Amino acid sequence: MEGSSTSHKRKKNDEHTKKSKKRQHARANNVENKMEEKRNGSNEESLGVFEFPWMKESMISTSLDWSLPESMFPVLDDGNEMFEEISDVRWPVKRFTDEQRSIVESISWAEDFSLLFSESGKVIVFGLILIWVLTYIVNMLLVSPACRGVYLQTIDPKPIDFSARASYALCFQIPTSIPKRECLMRLGTVFCFNQKHREQTSFKKRYVSTQNVDLPPVLPKNKKKPYPIPFKQIQEEARKDKKLAQMGIEKQLDPPKNGLLVPNLVPVADQVIDNWKLLIKGLAQLLHVVPVFACSECGAVHVANVGHSIRDCNGPTNSQRRGSHSWVKGTINDVLIPVESYHMYDPFGRRIKHETRFEYERIPALVELCIQAGVEIPEYPCRRRTQPIRMMGKRVIDRGGYHKEPEKPQTSSSLSSPLAELDTLGVFERYPPPTPEDIPKIAQETMDAYEKVRLGVTKLMRKFTVKACGYCSEVHVGPWGHSVKLCGEFKHQWRDGKHGWQDALVDEVFPPNYVWHVRDLKGNPLTGNLRRFYGKAPALVEICMHSGARVPQRYKAMMRLDIIVPDSQEADMVA
Repeated sequence: MEGSSTSHKRKKNDEHTKKSKKRQHARANNVENKMEEKRNGSNEESLGVFEFPWMKESMISTSLDWSLPESMFPVLDDGNEMFEEISDVRWPVKRFTDEQRSIVESISWAEDFSLLFSESGKVIVFGLILIWVLTYIVNMLLVSPACRGVYLQTIDPKPIDFSARASYALCFQIPTSIPKRECLMRLGTVFCFNQKHREQTSFKKRYVSTQNVDLPPVLPKNKKKPYPIPFKQIQEEARKDKKLAQMGIEKQLDPPKNGLLVPNLVPVADQVIDNWKLLIKGLAQLLHVVPVFACSECGAVHVANVGHSIRDCNGPTNSQRRGSHSWVKGTINDVLIPVESYHMYDPFGRRIKHETRFEYERIPALVELCIQAGVEIPEYPCRRRTQPIRMMGKRVIDRGGYHKEPEKPQTSSSLSSPLAELDTLGVFERYPPPTPEDIPKIAQETMDAYEKVRLGVTKLMRKFTVKACGYCSEVHVGPWGHSVKLCGEFKHQWRDGKHGWQDALVDEVFPPNYVWHVRDLKGNPLTGNLRRFYGKAPALVEICMHSGARVPQRYKAMMRLDIIVPDSQEADMVA
């Protein structure tokens, strides 16, 4: 009985193994048939054993041994077999070769990428783009219009305040700080484009008042004046102009560099002329009241009843007087230093030569600057161009021809003519001394006119070219200097008397002429051992202050009004 039972069990096992092998062969044949259908273009869906997205034809072969555990093949009631697609199931890829394994991995990546181009993938991509656009619109509403930039940032519930003065880089910036859990944060993408730094800001700098300011330095006469613009920058601009000229490209010129007027500066020039007339009139009246002394050997000026005792004269005979000044009564030209230049009908015309210098009149440089800026004076006509000049490098290729200066109208030589108001000649005869009640008013009007003239000249010189000699006080208003050989300063023999032209400063066109500040006009004269306690101020400001005008804030620090001047015996004990 036992032998029969064991033989019966063996038969059942053999039958079971045969059935399992038949099932495996049937499955392999089923897979091969389905793959053939796919090759022939069949679109029918087949429920095969290995129909997973990452399984392809290249990895299925009859030569593979698909020996899998039977527990993975449950039998249904209808006799059909199935596989459950469970993520934990691992297929026996250990029997694949390296080449087959690489094919399987590449196919899986391609299958995932192909999902983007399916119908569901298109919907997902469209949704992401829509969310991105909405985020862009919302965030741009929170950004200042002056800001243009791109970076990734966490946005607070408060609106973002970007400064329009700063520059933002074209990059993605990820904040390093970790937000707290209590804070409500929302992620967003703020889009900006690179913003260049502005060379000139529209706001005015706040004037910072200081206690004391150093006195203006006295430039040595045995050296050339420093360049207002760095010499390297001048060389770089010259190289650029030369390179453009070699390439045959014209130089780009803006008004007034091209001979045309600047409409915005015409009212400024008119205002400067009006205040210049008022300045001459007011100063001439104040000189009848306030005593002014000038040194006959040098250009020193002192506002007081008597001259000071500071030995700082640099005149030709100062060694004989041991540096003491030779004081005489001052005039208006000692306060307003006359700076004259040649008047030219066409500043872009022919240059003034040494032989033709007497054909041109000399007028105040300030008046010539205003005439070229648009002021119309019949006695001093100026050419007004309608077409700009053209330049290539340093050469003028089109200036519209040369025009002859029109005849001037005949003017009377009396001191009451309108032209005489622009000059300081004979002002004491034209303007009588004021009454004591009008002195403070005249002083304040003169002070205001002085500040307006200086401000207007500064605005005009930012646009119009004014040249000054680097060795002497000669000034020329125009695009280039003249060729008159009258320079007699340092090393003029080497230059054959020609001027060393460079860009002029405001102080060279409208010099302030600083003087020592005196607390009391009737007090003791200033001494040399206390000069470090004294301040300085422009001569006109000093005269107007003693006449009752308010001192502008920018001159108070230089005048050292907050310093108490000690006596001569106490000077050595002061630190």
